[in-house]
Amino acid sequence: MKAPTARLYPVILMGMLAAATLWVERLVQPESTAADGPVRHIADFRAEGFTLTQINSSGQADTLLSASRGVHFADDGTTHLENPRLRQTRPAMPSVEITALRGTIDREGNIVDLTESVRAYRGSRPGEPSTTLETSALRIRLDVETANTDAPVHLTRGVSTLEGTGMQFDNRSGQLTLDSRVRGSFVNAARQSAGAATGTSSRPQAQVAP
Repeated sequence: MKAPTARLYPVILMGMLAAATLWVERLVQPESTAADGPVRHIADFRAEGFTLTQINSSGQADTLLSASRGVHFADDGTTHLENPRLRQTRPAMPSVEITALRGTIDREGNIVDLTESVRAYRGSRPGEPSTTLETSALRIRLDVETANTDAPVHLTRGVSTLEGTGMQFDNRSGQLTLDSRVRGSFVNAARQSAGAATGTSSRPQAQVAP
């Protein structure tokens, strides 16, 4: 996920008007501030019902970000989203889709902070079941393809279920780590036919990897 300059905003999909095009250009440009007054946190551009895409080095769209509404603020370059949906598709890798009620993108387009009813789904592949994660807050680093949270999480992976507080996830390796207060039932893919072991973990961390 290494695109030059702003990684999240190279191309606008499906019918955004000229004003929205200008809005996207402003998202990726540093904002100058007036020298003769205090900087105010006021929205300068808005867009309704839009979809943005990231193009990889092969010229293919691999990451889509859509939202019912986006509001850009010139003073800090952030964009606030309503009902954001992030979807990533890569050859030979499971698809990833993340939704939430609210979200914020930083000036560079590298960090997406999602809040309220966050749900992440990672598709299955041979030898690895699908994974669903639910939490109240999630920070996504698009440039390095990682996600983390300090909030409680509920994880479903195939027939396994885990709960914990705090999480680190690496999409490239598929490894997920729960930081503390881990409990639930985990069934290794090779042992699913033999049944599950259920209980509360006394270890500070639990790792789930392919």
